[in-house]
Amino acid sequence: MLLLSILSLISLASAVSPLAGVNIAGSDFGVDIMVLSAWQLPHMQLWRSIKGKAILANANPPFAQLGFSDGAAQMQHFSKDDELNIFRMLSNQQQYSNPKGNNTASSASGTLDVANANKYDLLVKVCLATGAHCAIDIHNYAHFEGKIIGQGGPSNADFANLWSQIATKYANESKAVFGLMNDPHDIPDMKLWAESFQAAVTAIRAAGATTQMFLLPGNDFTGAQTFVSNGSAGNLSTYLDVDGSGQHLECVSNHIEDTFMPLANFLTANKRTAILSETGGGNSPSCLTNVCNMLMFINANPDAYLDYVGWSAGGFDTKYNLTETPFGSAGNFTDQPIVKQCIVGMRTGGGIASQISSKAYKSIPGPEAIVSEESAPATLNFFEPSTLTEPNDIYSHGAIANSAYAPTPATCPASLVRVANGLSSDESAWRTARKYLADDALRTWLEATDPEFDTSGDLPTLGLSISGGAYRALLTGAGVIQAMDSRDSSVSTSGLYQAITYTSALSGGSWLLSSMADHDFPTISSLLSSQWSSAFNNGLLAPNGILAVFAYAQILSDIKDKESAGFTSTLTDLWARLLSYQLLSGSKGGVASTLSGIQSKSNFISHNTPYPIIAALNTNIRTEACVPDTNASVWEMTPFETGSWGADVNAFTPSKYLGSSPNGTCFTGFDNLGFVLGTSSHIFNDLAAIYSSLAPALDTFCTASLGLADTSDLGEAITALETLFPSLTEDLAEAIDAFYALYPNPFYGLSSASGVSDQETLHMVDGGESGQTSPILPHLIPARNVSLLIVNDNNGDDASLPAYPNGTAIYNSYLAAVSARLTRMPVVPSPESYLANYTSGKPIFFGCNDPSVTTLVWVPNRADTYESGIATFTMQTSKTVTAALIANGNSVMSRDNSKEWAQCLGCAILDAGSLDVPDSCMVCFEEYCYRT
Repeated sequence: MLLLSILSLISLASAVSPLAGVNIAGSDFGVDIMVLSAWQLPHMQLWRSIKGKAILANANPPFAQLGFSDGAAQMQHFSKDDELNIFRMLSNQQQYSNPKGNNTASSASGTLDVANANKYDLLVKVCLATGAHCAIDIHNYAHFEGKIIGQGGPSNADFANLWSQIATKYANESKAVFGLMNDPHDIPDMKLWAESFQAAVTAIRAAGATTQMFLLPGNDFTGAQTFVSNGSAGNLSTYLDVDGSGQHLECVSNHIEDTFMPLANFLTANKRTAILSETGGGNSPSCLTNVCNMLMFINANPDAYLDYVGWSAGGFDTKYNLTETPFGSAGNFTDQPIVKQCIVGMRTGGGIASQISSKAYKSIPGPEAIVSEESAPATLNFFEPSTLTEPNDIYSHGAIANSAYAPTPATCPASLVRVANGLSSDESAWRTARKYLADDALRTWLEATDPEFDTSGDLPTLGLSISGGAYRALLTGAGVIQAMDSRDSSVSTSGLYQAITYTSALSGGSWLLSSMADHDFPTISSLLSSQWSSAFNNGLLAPNGILAVFAYAQILSDIKDKESAGFTSTLTDLWARLLSYQLLSGSKGGVASTLSGIQSKSNFISHNTPYPIIAALNTNIRTEACVPDTNASVWEMTPFETGSWGADVNAFTPSKYLGSSPNGTCFTGFDNLGFVLGTSSHIFNDLAAIYSSLAPALDTFCTASLGLADTSDLGEAITALETLFPSLTEDLAEAIDAFYALYPNPFYGLSSASGVSDQETLHMVDGGESGQTSPILPHLIPARNVSLLIVNDNNGDDASLPAYPNGTAIYNSYLAAVSARLTRMPVVPSPESYLANYTSGKPIFFGCNDPSVTTLVWVPNRADTYESGIATFTMQTSKTVTAALIANGNSVMSRDNSKEWAQCLGCAILDAGSLDVPDSCMVCFEEYCYRT
């Protein structure tokens, strides 16, 4: 089910369009639209004759503080009471570019008019404060004082300058949307017009607004062109009255069959999307029926349509033909029928057309369209293919730079390989500096915990391991860290985190460790409020929440760029990029974050955090096994280097140069942090082991499986996979590769790395697939000299729900350590012999009173304040559940803030360091120590 769920994003199937809202007009008032044509004269007599001319005195900025309508209160009402989430606020080029400061500005050049820009900004700030997306719209119809932009009117440079200044103003507002131009019309040369908006888009991105969506205009009042893969969408404007002008109270068609269905087919076939940024109708029975049906179709096809925005509220009064301005005043608004029934009702199921929603995916019968030679065309005007030599032309001109996910060629370092005969010089120096600070923190904690503790001698080195278990491990582990972090809690164990020198993690635990590292090791409370709460509430399959469709497009663009750089992409890339949106900092789901980049984090530089180690495994598919064996060497991925201490590898390479090959071809950027954490949690190879219809040989090729899915689920997933990665299924080898994280092997041909020297490509997988789902072995390396390891075990060992550990993982680590001759591993009994009846969730100390081994303090997850054994395949946690899981982890570690537990933990630390312990510790050892 996991793989199927992940790949279901390809269909982008959601219940409703991601965004819905209302236009807030007023600042655009005074701009004339067009020269009247014969068919428009009977219906548009109020329209004047100079295209794009603006009389600035007629502007009515809908802001009560300026003496006009209360558009701000309207947006607050629509957002809070109706849960609408996009507002399009209209202005004009003359308002912004008015160097003369008068009411008849005629210049399109120069800097923004400060007074007018500030008035408009008042409205934008209110919009942003609601949490909605805020479309900044230039309402000039591609004309300026009668001339076309870039074609006799203002130059492309003028247009780009305007948008550069606007983008600079809102570059840090992720929910700003740039509507380049409202309803262009009568454009003689579409190729030149494309160059004009290309100039604007390039200027927007160059101004630092690299993540915001922008709306690309077309012609004939529609703007149907779109470049969805680059964060943009086509800007549509459609009315349903007799001539499509939006000047009539009655609607004659829903235009589903003649317009919106063909357009949806076009958009999906070309992997594009559109935004219906201007639509509506009168508050009449015919418009309520037709507009509601149209919006229901839009909602039913979110792969084609991203939003709809009704026309219009703001400066219009409640008697205007197409009014959506609510009745009443701030705090006491009542919606117009078309807003209640259609704009809002079609998203909540309260609309008059909701009873026929099952028909929305094909067509909804409505009144026959009245279209004649004298009426406005019902079909939308697309850019013809000939107008742009390549639909993604905007990409090559810099609308979106090449993704940071793509590795970059680099000069090779003096050596790509270090034989593992001790710690690297970088880690050794870092460890020394960290140990000094950790000892000071440990001494402080021990003395505060029990004044009888003797801290005069050399203090032991402490470690922490966080197990796998997806969100269960991430959030429980976060609570465990919070309980030990003096910056974030005041419980009995608070301050112990500052005394830890090494932290290891795998799978779900690596999500926690990577997220902390990428954010420069902040407090858990900070991560919860700044990212996790909302991201986890959205869910793994909805990165960026309602803007998931753009995240999907960005993800696929990232993967495409990696392939273009010469690297094979697999399911891990898709998985990694999804996780990155949940966990990492920075724009586009932390796409620029790297493992080696952790070296530049201030808390890492100042040694104020434990050294992070992420664990993964390699599978030698030459042995015809899909999963690693139980004694597979653990691979460590750290900010300085990546490799394994295992006897069959015994080598490391600089993490910065992962992706490089021994033949002298080097890259940087392959160590994308999302890819690393995705590798540590990659289980898709196990799913491949039980799928038998992709190729007949797979049944015999794969000989091992953990049995995490059934073939029917996987079969559907493979079908989706082939759609996304058709080249991966061309032959058997490629099909198998698709289920692994592929790393060019830096140790290829290295004779001392006998276990991997014949593998040109490493097939990396989840660090727990060998059964060692708690990453203990990295702490047993003699050079690290870890004396006590806190093992936070969040596994679901028996596959039942609720999922709690029974000691299997720590026992598997014991067996692996014995096989690897890691003598610092203490004796751990099998679950059957010792832990079969262990149900209390009480911690256990392994290795008491034995200075030759590392003492393990086993802290298993348990239901203390919350039922924390959630399923491993959970893809979403609500804000309440997220907070509850962290709080439970806090209680697990502090034993509900027990002072006695903290004292016993202090006894174990002193004992592990061969320091004198007070007599009171004997009670603790009797309570917690395992005795053979």
